[in-house]
Formats: sequence, structure tokens, C-alpha cells
Amino acid sequence: RSALMMENRPESIFSFFSIWAKKGIAISLDAGYTVDQLAYVLGDSEPKYLFVSNKTKEVAEAANSKLNNAVKIINVDELQLPSDYKIKQEEFSNDSNEDVAVLVYTSGTTGKPKGVMLTFDNILANVDSLDVYKMYEETDVTIALLPLHHILPLLGTGVMPLLYSATIVFLDDMSSVALIDAM
Repeated sequence: RSALMMENRPESIFSFFSIWAKKGIAISLDAGYTVDQLAYVLGDSEPKYLFVSNKTKEVAEAANSKLNNAVKIINVDELQLPSDYKIKQEEFSNDSNEDVAVLVYTSGTTGKPKGVMLTFDNILANVDSLDVYKMYEETDVTIALLPLHHILPLLGTGVMPLLYSATIVFLDDMSSVALIDAM
């Protein structure tokens, strides 16, 4: 299990797919968690790694210290690609479609947040049900507006567009002015 807690950005999707490429379970977390909320979720899900950004690093470190630094924190803003890095098309395969692919946490409106395990079959069922509508084509451009820690935006504006080689736009600012400017 590996978690990611950052704002909507390309590195969030890269981290998500890198977890799958290593046959891990991706735990998509709310970038707005407080220290106590994050400590609870990390303690509950017990990830080995936590991918963060500069914006979420401080909360992640404080939560991790409450857990005796049980999780290795990887700040995507501090990663450096080698100067001779060549982009290549990556593919991954899972052992079984019944394997857990992603763990998402409920909002906790009826108590503590609960981890919901979704399998690759669950993901594929959603993708297949949306595929009949031909939602994306290679020439499409979509804006990732909703937080990717929710399953609908994760699939609808993260996984699905990439499946069809569509373009995803991530805004630095989620204001209505930034949205109008981007459009």
C-alpha cells in the first residue's frame, strides 16, 4: 500500500500509476487533511510510502511523527529526473482483476472515515460503463476540477482521459477566474 496526498496536479496521476506499476494499492487521500485526520488514516491503512507535495509535506511529516515515522515520505517536488531521462510508454499488468486497486476513504460523516477497497474489476466496470458513451477521444482536452481523492474525478478526469490519450489540464488555482481563463 502506498498513499498519495497532494493537490490536483500531474504528479498525483504519475504517483497513482507508479503505485499500480509496482503492483501496489493506491490510497488516494484528501490534500486538505489536518494532522490528526491524516494520522488516523495512515494508522488505519498502514501504507509503506506517502507521496506528497511541498503544500502537503508539513502536515504529512507531523502526522507521520505521531506514528513514530512509520511511513516513508516522498516529496514529488524534490524528485529530480536524470538529465538523460527518455520518456517511454509504460504499461502495467495486475495479477488478478479481483486484486484491490485503490483504497478511498469516506468523509466520515457517521464516525471515523472508512477505507473503501475497490478492485480492478470495480475500476474496469466503471470504465466500461462510461466507454459506451465515448466520453473521450484523443483530441479531447479536459480540466481536472474536482479533487482526485474522490473516485468519480479520479476515474472521470484522471484514468479515463489517459486511457484514450486525451489531455488533462490541471489548474494551479481553482477559482472561477482561473477556470474561465483556462477555458
